[in-house]
Amino acid sequence: METAPPQYNAEDAPPSYEDVVKKFTAALGNGKDPEKILDAMASLNLADCKVVCDKNDNKLGPIVGEEDMEKFLLGAEQAASLPVAQKHLKKVANTATRAVKDIEMVFNRLLLKIMEIDKIHESGFVPKLRHHQETFSDLIRESRYLAREISQHGQEFDEVTVEFCADKTISVEERIQRIESFRKRAEGFETASVDMQKRFEKLNNDFTTFISEFKAWAKDKEKELDKALTQLIKEIGDLKIRISEIIVSLGFAVTGTVIGAIIFLAGLSPFSLLLIAAGLILCGLNAVAAMKFIATFIVLLNELAAKEELKKEYESQLKIIQKARSELVLLGNEGLGTFWDKIGFLKAYWVNASSEAAAIEFWLKQGASDAKWPEYMKKSLRENVKIYKALSTYLEEYSRGVDTDE
Repeated sequence: METAPPQYNAEDAPPSYEDVVKKFTAALGNGKDPEKILDAMASLNLADCKVVCDKNDNKLGPIVGEEDMEKFLLGAEQAASLPVAQKHLKKVANTATRAVKDIEMVFNRLLLKIMEIDKIHESGFVPKLRHHQETFSDLIRESRYLAREISQHGQEFDEVTVEFCADKTISVEERIQRIESFRKRAEGFETASVDMQKRFEKLNNDFTTFISEFKAWAKDKEKELDKALTQLIKEIGDLKIRISEIIVSLGFAVTGTVIGAIIFLAGLSPFSLLLIAAGLILCGLNAVAAMKFIATFIVLLNELAAKEELKKEYESQLKIIQKARSELVLLGNEGLGTFWDKIGFLKAYWVNASSEAAAIEFWLKQGASDAKWPEYMKKSLRENVKIYKALSTYLEEYSRGVDTDE
């Protein structure tokens, strides 16, 4: 479903507020459900939205008190409980799955980069990074298992437990046993979720320390490589001057001519040496004299080639270290945090579920009066709010670990 405003021509005169309202109501028709409102919103462009925003004086909405907030909360919970919400929850779950895959790919890239660095510099960071990667993988595996378990019990709470506890044909004692059993399981999930959160926080803290250590090492190594590169560039420049002087020493027969250019371009190759040897012999030098000249030329060109190759190696090492450093920082600042944003609500899920179950248990023990239904039971049975069942879709999708576009 498209919800982003379509493009508009900035040169067009802005519409009136009344025109925008007419446009929206025409697109809406007789519908009032959230999905139709969003579909109608898609008919408005950015200019239309700006007119409404200006008319509204940038005020965000009509929620002005606790009563309005409760109405808003109920409406949002009802919308989340609708069948149409399932496809949206699956899409949101896909972002968690993608976040995991992105982090796993970054870990693999970083391992390869640091292993490449260690072939030369022996940074000693590979075992630490591998440990963090394994810790992350363990957390992913356990979080998926926990999500699957939570999904099943959350769905059971909304579909079975709440209705069971409200059923007056069942004895209060049986209902109390049922809700106590659920609450104990909920407390177990809450404990597991809290433990997972603590382990993730430790991973995050340890990884932050790892990043700081690698950044410090990388900066020192970068300075070292920069210094070596500066010296190498100077040596390459000096060698090129010496080689040019040798070519110039061949006299006017070479300098400023096409042959001179060819010899310089050909560098250390049989072809350039052939040209030099032929020229020297024709100038009257004997073979030994020609050999001395060519040998010097070969040595200098070899030195130049070796130094230029070393320069490329240093530059490559520098890029690898810089890339590894930037990817580590990005993973620490964004990647791990993005992942936890997607599954960190596991704790809140069961804190709330335990609270709802405790309220139902208390109500049952106080006599199970129809006039005093607990708040969530009232919403569930009268307003069709099934928020835990709705979230079970998200959890089930995440637990599968499969990225699908639906």
